[in-house]
Amino acid sequence: MADQDILKDYAELLTQYLSEQTKMVMFILDNTGCIVWVNAAFKEMIGRQEQLEGLNIRELLVSERKDQFVELSGRSDDNVRLLFSNDKHTSHMLTCKVLSLDAHVLVLSEQVMATETAVMQHMSVLNNEMSNLTRELHRKNVVLQQTMAELKILRGLLPICMHCKKIRDEKGYWNQLETYISEHTNAEFSHGICDDCLNKLYPEQAKKIRSERTGKGEHKNGSE
Repeated sequence: MADQDILKDYAELLTQYLSEQTKMVMFILDNTGCIVWVNAAFKEMIGRQEQLEGLNIRELLVSERKDQFVELSGRSDDNVRLLFSNDKHTSHMLTCKVLSLDAHVLVLSEQVMATETAVMQHMSVLNNEMSNLTRELHRKNVVLQQTMAELKILRGLLPICMHCKKIRDEKGYWNQLETYISEHTNAEFSHGICDDCLNKLYPEQAKKIRSERTGKGEHKNGSE
């Protein structure tokens, strides 16, 4: 009983809140479907700020749903869907709770579902984003394919001559080592000569180089 007394004390504030401030769509109909009361959220959804009391709810439903009010009379339900049209030629689907109270029906919805226009706009944005992502994915795929085409990797066993070190290719031809590697990889060669080959092929030049190295080493040790 105390709770009811408290609610009565706040009845005026509650009525004002439900009428003007809440985003919950609410309206009351009589048994003929005429609007007895609507709140500001309902008017905002419909896009009409003039007085709606006395107007039949059928006039605000889309054409194919105008007879839907017959289903609301004398019943209570938590999952009734009503499709309204507004002055901007868009529609709003409401999932409503319906309460039958004597000669009146209270209808309220905790959530206003997206309008058809909003859904189409959202789908258009998503479609554009998907198109952009598809183009970007295609571009990256092309770049990847180009990179893979340019990338050459040696795999498997390479038949190589045990004497001259030539490599036999897939056609059966023998190629110089550097020629084969250059054709099958992105590596490039700069030629030089190792110490063993230098001693074998150019002994005088090798001796001179060793002497120069020794002289530089002694000069360095003397400086220290």
